[in-house]
Amino acid sequence: MTTLTFHGGVGEIGGNKILLESSKAKIWFDFGLSFSKMGQYYAEFLQPRKQNGIGDYIEMGIMPWIKGLYRNDYVKEAGLPTSKCLFDGVFLSHPHADHFGNMNLLHKDMPFYMGECAKTFVEAYEKTGMQNDYVEFREAFTGLHHTKNPKTLRPISTFRTNAKITVKDVDVYPVHVDHSIPGAYGFIASCPDVNIAYTGDIRLHGPKGSMTKDFVAKAKSFDPDVLVIEGTRMTGTMNTTEEDVLKSVTKMISDTPGLVVGNFPARDIDRFMTFYDASVANGRKLLIDLKQAYLLDKLEDDPIRTPALNDKNIIVYYRKKLLEKTWEKELLSHCKNLVEATEIDQKRSVMYCSSFGMGELIDVQPIPKSSYIYSMCSPFNEEMAIDYKRLMNWVDHFKLKYYQAHASGHASPEELKWVIDEIGAKKIIPVHTEAQENFKGISSNVIFPKKGNKVKL
Repeated sequence: MTTLTFHGGVGEIGGNKILLESSKAKIWFDFGLSFSKMGQYYAEFLQPRKQNGIGDYIEMGIMPWIKGLYRNDYVKEAGLPTSKCLFDGVFLSHPHADHFGNMNLLHKDMPFYMGECAKTFVEAYEKTGMQNDYVEFREAFTGLHHTKNPKTLRPISTFRTNAKITVKDVDVYPVHVDHSIPGAYGFIASCPDVNIAYTGDIRLHGPKGSMTKDFVAKAKSFDPDVLVIEGTRMTGTMNTTEEDVLKSVTKMISDTPGLVVGNFPARDIDRFMTFYDASVANGRKLLIDLKQAYLLDKLEDDPIRTPALNDKNIIVYYRKKLLEKTWEKELLSHCKNLVEATEIDQKRSVMYCSSFGMGELIDVQPIPKSSYIYSMCSPFNEEMAIDYKRLMNWVDHFKLKYYQAHASGHASPEELKWVIDEIGAKKIIPVHTEAQENFKGISSNVIFPKKGNKVKL
């Protein structure tokens, strides 16, 4: 009998860790970071101790202890029994940290399956961020200089939509969906006794909503027994579209005589293109940071629509004193559109500036009548509210006129109901939501899983 066990994503937004067990195969769908669980015990300057391996995660209930799942170097340091890999792989739905963020803790022999574009994003995340071992694996704890241990590539297989991937007695069909990052997929798992559809994160109101409809049609054709569906916005309302955001941002830029500072999700390419198009429409250039420039460079040959690194409407902001990392030096060797703070033409620029990069405004010194466009989701927990208040202090300090324009990456209740009705699965299992009870209003066949308990199908 096939079972599903939900080790994350139950009663929370994100942190998905879904284990499918058939008579022969053991497959994970996502292995994401639980921001809510981590936030209960940890903060920016208090993190799980690396020298305790996987131990702190297990002790605080952030990860389940499962033999043969985690990397042996971390397992050994926690005083737990090491093992060969006892699972057949992880299928990544999309490259957001709440879906892939803990994959670096997994066994070095664990097969990873992800979209070709998703791999590009994960590689960029690893190369330009603080977290490692998603794509390249380096064993730790073998001496004082473990960072000099050789790197090996993880066993990663990539796919495009409508591929068929056979893992023992399970056939997995990835189908593209629309979300707020490229490389997003839903999955249909055809097992010997049941068919299971898993949406990942989806929306219908985005620029590529037709891709989500492709997934729905494919899932429906399998007459699935179970639909595992995200429900991030089950307390939400109808949608603002990306086209609406484009119109708003274009006018906000037009109404700003000085510098426009924009804060939007760094890897949301739809939003990136919204700011790019709105900048060009106003005769301005989009000013990006080195991390975004690196991602653009890596996406140049991908089918998704992005401007080239040296596009005439793109400028890359950098500071010479901070060029210490190898990837930065490699990028700058062929990046031509470079400016420092004093070289920015503020009246003809739209500057991307993340919440973590507000300190750069001290060097830039926005001129009078500049503005700030917050193009992110509104805070939905106490920690985000504190961060937002701190951000507003920066906005007030530099006397920036505040605007807000955003469209969600997740489906509305009306869209979720359409997906459920159209696919027609016999059972519905909601995940990635704090409002799972609301699914009773749109389906009579809802199963509410308990974290760590098997659901027999």
